[in-house]
Order: sequence, then structure tokens, then C-alpha cells
Amino acid sequence: MPAPTTPTQAISGEVMRVVLSPNLKSQFHDRCAEQGQKMSERMRQLIVQDLAQAKTPADKLADILESASIKNKASCLPEPTIDDIDAFIESVRDERIKAGLVS
Repeated sequence: MPAPTTPTQAISGEVMRVVLSPNLKSQFHDRCAEQGQKMSERMRQLIVQDLAQAKTPADKLADILESASIKNKASCLPEPTIDDIDAFIESVRDERIKAGLVS
């Protein structure tokens, strides 16, 4: 699946028409205005978020690792080892078990 564009990027492509009741459109317009967004920006953002939720766990892990790699390079810290990652995952798992979030 190609990476979705971020809502703030210039978009060139297909136009999608959405039919809403006048009341729903007005409420959506007001909410977007409160958040300083255009309705089209917000719709793109909602679609990107929805598609991101449809990613497989492997896709999500790849995104996390890519983001971590970028941050790691910027920090000038050594790259974590597999053992470092395993230890981190275990610590998070332990905390979630203690919090009763998983069994």
C-alpha cells in the first residue's frame, strides 16, 4: 500500500464529492473552523487516519522503525540492538500486565 499523503501536502488528483445534510455540513464546517482547518483538509486527514488503521501490524512496525531510525540519526545516539529492543518490549509488556491491560 503506498504511503498516504499528509493532509497539509499539496494534493493533485481525483475529486470526491460527499453529500451531507445542510445541518451536518454546517456542524462539520463549524468544527473545522474551530480547529483552524478547511473542511477538505479535515476530510483528507480523516481518510488518512482511517487508512492508517487498516495497516497490518507489520506495516505499523515498519513505520515505527522508520520513524525511530530518523530520530536516532538526528540524536547521534548509537542504534539500538535487537537485545535493546527486546528488553524494551518486555518492559512495556510487564507494565501493561501490572496495569491489568493484558493477561
